[in-house]
Amino acid sequence: MASMTGNVTCVSVIDDAGFTQLVDTAGETETFILWFAPPEVSAFERMMHSRWVSLLREALVNGLPVTVIHPDGNARITNVQLGDLQ
Repeated sequence: MASMTGNVTCVSVIDDAGFTQLVDTAGETETFILWFAPPEVSAFERMMHSRWVSLLREALVNGLPVTVIHPDGNARITNVQLGDLQ
């Protein structure tokens, strides 16, 4: 698994998709997929996606860093947390 820590510059949620964009301290920008056209979504996944969006919006509004975790070579997020990985 890979991770990126940075400041949120965008959170976009549409019908069946969610995306976010981060910029790290070196100025590198990356766009990540929160979810995209899932065939069926469990209640757990909906709650997890809602939590991610809430955390990302809080970070965007307050200028807080977030860390996203994703598979190597893949932009699909598996976890989001406020702050840096410890």
